[in-house]
Amino acid sequence: MLSIIAVACPPLAVWIAGSAAEAALNMGLSLLYFPGAAHALAVVARYRTERRNQQLLDAIPNYYK
Repeated sequence: MLSIIAVACPPLAVWIAGSAAEAALNMGLSLLYFPGAAHALAVVARYRTERRNQQLLDAIPNYYK
């Protein structure tokens, strides 16, 4: 779902998945659309990777009980 938002409205997706500073940068990049969409997709991918890694790290203590 976030990937669809990244293509449809890149600054919104970056604001949800990243920081306000990245969203401001993305607004500038979105003036040419493609750079803004590419940046938004990269931020969304990083957000998903960080969430997945955090879930794995949180599961490690439960594995050794």
